[in-house]
Amino acid sequence: MTGPAHEAPEPLPVHRTRLAFVGTLGTLHARARGYDLARLRSLVERVEPDLLAVEADRASWEAADTTSIPPEVLASLAPAARLTDTVIVPVGGPSGREFAPPATGGLANARASVIRGADGLLDVLARAFDSPEGASRGLYPHLCALLCHIEYAAASEAGRQAWRETNDRILANLLQVIRSDPGRRVMAAVRCRRIHWLEARLAVLPEVELVPFECLTQVDRRQLPTGRPVEA
Repeated sequence: MTGPAHEAPEPLPVHRTRLAFVGTLGTLHARARGYDLARLRSLVERVEPDLLAVEADRASWEAADTTSIPPEVLASLAPAARLTDTVIVPVGGPSGREFAPPATGGLANARASVIRGADGLLDVLARAFDSPEGASRGLYPHLCALLCHIEYAAASEAGRQAWRETNDRILANLLQVIRSDPGRRVMAAVRCRRIHWLEARLAVLPEVELVPFECLTQVDRRQLPTGRPVEA
């Protein structure tokens, strides 16, 4: 005679972190017309996320080494975070070696020209998609990812390794932020060219919900059956 059947315990609920990417333009911000640093700052102040992940080296950030921190972080993201009491988290800075062309070899000049041409096209595209929304989602990140694939193929092995290592470091630090404080509203401000790569790896995780940055506001815009917004 067997004992009473025991039902399997229900799995514990997963506290999903809402994560939104906002694409930054790096040096192109200086030439952008509509998507300037003031507009980037205004976006963070309007959304007021719980955590703001920025593309900056942690050691440089903690040492207040302004020479190594991107200008969009110093002039826009950091002041907005201070004003809104948002916790700012550096998740890794860009490497100057990313997509560096080969210095020698029969096709070195041609490969360097391909990289320069792709960078020039990114400049043109950034002017066409000249807004936080345009730079963060839709067609531009996909076009940016395509051009980055071309640059990756033309780059030297050192340039490819720098790209992989920077992306891996940013992903690992983002995951640490998400898993150390689950259920928070996180905005990640990274170079546009990384968004497609990062989203593809984060979208499969059950603890992450990728959302547009408008969904990170304190009052969730999704509606209850009563028509009242859901408190975040």
